[in-house]
Amino acid sequence: MNISRKIRSESGFTLIEAIVALILAGIMAAVAGIGLVYVVQGYLFTRANAATLQKGQIAMSRITLELKNISLVSSPSTATSVTFYSFKNDFKSKRSIRLNGDKIEITESYTDGVSDDYYTLTDQVEANTGLEFKYYEKDLTTECYPPSAKVILVKLRLVGADGSIMELVDRVTPRNI
Repeated sequence: MNISRKIRSESGFTLIEAIVALILAGIMAAVAGIGLVYVVQGYLFTRANAATLQKGQIAMSRITLELKNISLVSSPSTATSVTFYSFKNDFKSKRSIRLNGDKIEITESYTDGVSDDYYTLTDQVEANTGLEFKYYEKDLTTECYPPSAKVILVKLRLVGADGSIMELVDRVTPRNI
C-alpha cells in the first residue's frame, strides 16, 4: 500500500493533459496571429490612404492658390481642364491645369494650345473623371461659360488603397475677376 500511495501522491501531468494543453496553446496562437495580420493590414491600408489624401490636399491647395490669382478664365477651358491668365511675380502669364489620364498636370506657360512645360501636380487620380471644374456666375446655381465665371468649383477624386475613392471639393472665387 505504501507504493501505490506514493505513486498517486506524485504531482505532474499525464500525457493526455500535456497534449490538450499544447493544442489549446496552438489554437490561441493561431487566433492571435490572424488578429495580428488583420491589425497590420488595417495599419497599411490606413497609411496608404493617409498618404493619398495628403497628396490630394496638397494638389487641391496648389490648384486653389493658382485659381485665386486668375485675371481671366480663357478658352479652351473644359470640365477637366482650365486655361487662365494669372499674375505671378507681377507678370501676367497664360497657364493651364489639366487632367491627363490619372495625373493632374500644370504648366507655367501656355501658348495656343501647345506647351512643353507640363509638370505633374499629383497622380493617383481617378482616370478620366478625377478632376472636374464647374464654372458659375455669382452664385452656385447658374453654370456659365468659362470666360464669364466668377466662381469655380473644383472636384478632385483620388484612388486610394484597395480602390477606395476619396473626393475633395473646393470653391474658388478669384480675386482679380
